[in-house]
Amino acid sequence: MAESMKGTDIKTLLFAGGTTSDGKVRIGVCSGAGCRALGSETVLASLAAEAEQRGATETVKVFGTGCPGSCQQGPVVIVGPQNYFYQKVSAADAADILDAAAKAEPVERLLYRQPVSGEVSPTVSEVPFFKHQERVVLEHSGSIDPDRIEDYIAVGGFQALVKAITSMSPGEVIEAVDDSGLRGRGGAGHTVGAKWRRCRETAGDPKYLLCNRSALDGLPFQIIEGLIIGAFAVGASSGLVYLRRQNHRAVVQVRGAIDKAYEFGLLGQGILDSDFSFDLDIYESDSAFIAGEETAMIAAIEGERAVPSVRPPYPVEVGLWGQPTLINNAETFANIPAIINKGADWYRGIGSPASPGTKVFALTGNVRTGGQVELPLGTTIERLVYEIGGGIPRDRKFKALHIGGPSGGSVPASALDMPLDYDSIEAAGAIVGTGDLAVLDECTCMVETVRSFIELMADESCGKCAPCRIGTKRLFEMMDDIVTGRAELGVLDELESLSKVVRTASLCGLGKTAPNPILTTLTHFRDEYESHIKNDKCPAARCSALVKAPCSHTCPAEVDAPSYIALVAQGRYDEAIAVHRERNPFPSICGRVCHHPCETRCKRGQLDEPIAIALVKRFMSDYAPPIHPAFPRDEENAGRKVAIVGAGPAGLSCGYYLALVGYDVTILEALPEPGGMMKVGIPDFRLPEEILDKEIGAIVDAGVTIETNKELGRDFTIDGLFDDGYKAVFLGTGAHSGNRMGLDREADIEGVMDGAAFLRRANLGEDVQAGRRTVVIGGGNVAIDAARTALRKGAEQVKLLYRRTEKEMPAYEWDIREAKEEGIEFEFLVSPVGLENQEGILSGIECRRMVLGARDAQGRRRPEPVDGSEFIEEADMVIAAIGQSPGLDYLEEDSELRGKWG
Repeated sequence: MAESMKGTDIKTLLFAGGTTSDGKVRIGVCSGAGCRALGSETVLASLAAEAEQRGATETVKVFGTGCPGSCQQGPVVIVGPQNYFYQKVSAADAADILDAAAKAEPVERLLYRQPVSGEVSPTVSEVPFFKHQERVVLEHSGSIDPDRIEDYIAVGGFQALVKAITSMSPGEVIEAVDDSGLRGRGGAGHTVGAKWRRCRETAGDPKYLLCNRSALDGLPFQIIEGLIIGAFAVGASSGLVYLRRQNHRAVVQVRGAIDKAYEFGLLGQGILDSDFSFDLDIYESDSAFIAGEETAMIAAIEGERAVPSVRPPYPVEVGLWGQPTLINNAETFANIPAIINKGADWYRGIGSPASPGTKVFALTGNVRTGGQVELPLGTTIERLVYEIGGGIPRDRKFKALHIGGPSGGSVPASALDMPLDYDSIEAAGAIVGTGDLAVLDECTCMVETVRSFIELMADESCGKCAPCRIGTKRLFEMMDDIVTGRAELGVLDELESLSKVVRTASLCGLGKTAPNPILTTLTHFRDEYESHIKNDKCPAARCSALVKAPCSHTCPAEVDAPSYIALVAQGRYDEAIAVHRERNPFPSICGRVCHHPCETRCKRGQLDEPIAIALVKRFMSDYAPPIHPAFPRDEENAGRKVAIVGAGPAGLSCGYYLALVGYDVTILEALPEPGGMMKVGIPDFRLPEEILDKEIGAIVDAGVTIETNKELGRDFTIDGLFDDGYKAVFLGTGAHSGNRMGLDREADIEGVMDGAAFLRRANLGEDVQAGRRTVVIGGGNVAIDAARTALRKGAEQVKLLYRRTEKEMPAYEWDIREAKEEGIEFEFLVSPVGLENQEGILSGIECRRMVLGARDAQGRRRPEPVDGSEFIEEADMVIAAIGQSPGLDYLEEDSELRGKWG
């Protein structure tokens, strides 16, 4: 590539269409903010020094680039012409990179590896983060030196300017931009062509052009080219790039680019020998966040306080110094060269009909690969998160996408299919804004997140109008009360009402959009607000005022895990058991069958792996005797009789804690053995009988009496218990009634059984045999346990049918894996529609194939039937494990004890 181009050389070069490659090996080191923070400047210096030491500067070009986008992988190095993509490079890698470059080979250990599969992606185009993008604005970011005008010209830079000035009229330029459908990339998404035409047609001289902040690192010449074309189109004679002084690198880079453009005759008088002249400078501002609003920006440039003013008139009519002024942001101008070069039809072919083109987004938050991405507008959230971002670390669940920064809005998992375009985002209550996209997982507290956003907006309010000045501060106070446990439930209505007032009555965009995070989360995550207020619980275990330890906070029984773990570490196992039993009397059982949600919130898991809390619990309970906690015993409780119906986990727990404080407790159990679902719903291979007996024995030792084969409604009544002197009755009868599939003659055909009944008979040692070909319907733990038990009860083939995919199965992942290892067959996206029988004896089950359709509130796709896909699955036994219900036949139909859900 030519190292110097001046004077008439530039015109020759531009009219010839740029230069060709100089044949050098090109080693580009990202100089974006993210990579610089990770040490890329040291890497660049090391590579340059290594090339100099080897005398390779004639064949190797080492240079800094703009941001390629993959900030989490930095420092990033791209080696051409092959475009090998190196991640997490250090200065010590310089020699290896140059050795490999000389052989046109990659450095294998530096290549990108996909986070889940570990598959190597050698080149930029093969890295999933880049593969699914469509780069218009960022086409050359990461591949050229942003400080060298020669590099930009070499890739076709300023060709659009040549075309516009030499072969198009200003009106034709505006028409091309209008026909492209380009919408302003600064947030509101107004049509750019219409705005340009209005400025062009407004009388007034001179006209000004303003570029609102340079948010794109590494594209100074591309932005300048768009600015010059815009000035030519609207008739502006001078312009300013508005930059915050704190962004020192951007100030230096843009000023250097402007100076180069002047040196090469692309700015100033008679550009490219035409009669068009345009002067460009930068304005360095110390103003606050509000100065990003266009009227506040104009006030700052004019030397006034940076506060918004009432519109109309709009800046295109009365702007800087009272003259017509065109204001667009940097990304908007960066789109212009491609539109002029390739045409409006080409641009409209990208994106969606109402939102053509691409948008540069900043992908952040709980995602494996974040950074600066450029997507066709209309790309779905699911594709953004899982194909480009690589999914969520530690396979946590997607909870929400927050769109538009502090004044944006959050959309839930049910919106994963939502297209990211202006209209859809606005309809969701958010804004495109500067393109910030934050992926939030299940460990994010939506309430605390919103509190931080509204705090920022309240701080940044200029104070000119009361709705924003007072309203945002009051909104913050209410949000702060919620996260600190000081709020009452009525605050939610007040919060929503005031948010709408602030949004409607505020003067500028800051106040009008500040309530967006509150309103969208109240719509989609109101239950989280209510949990904070009603239960003093933060579901994500994040709010420090409500959370002592995330693991204990997440445990349904609020067991003090940090304390017993610390005691186990000191070898004080008996004390550790006592701590556990303060909140849960089943440490041995929980150590084996609990799905341990505590571990999903363990802070250690944010570093590497969570503490294996369930295994620690299992160890201490197996090692130590069942020590009881020392609860204060009230002597007045002695002789007060309490009856508990049901010896399942709820009834046993209730009886245990009542006995420890002195009550006379009797548990009445309908089954021949105590334990409830722990006894009859969990197979012995997962919960050994001796472990359960040990735990129940400890409860009996605490003073609880258990009577079996005592059925409510048959052997006693609730009224009768009170007549017998019991002061209170606790009902813990469980949910032992299996749900029906809703198929014709389901209750009549021999060989059809529900999962709970099948497991109950098997666990109680009754004579139950599985069919030779057994089919299990369902996807939860009962379905898995029934399938594995069927194998043990003589089935030759067991097939589990589930109407969704394996990913959606609610069963524990380890149980699914073990079931497969035992030989159980799985078939997904299948739903039963009928039963085949011969003279009342089951011979098969008719099924229909399903496809995943629209999403439910949890973000799961609903299964929908495929017409004409019916088939017969041979079976001589079908076990339906699709949920259980409480058997409440012993209660009157109008009994208040039935509750809303039975």
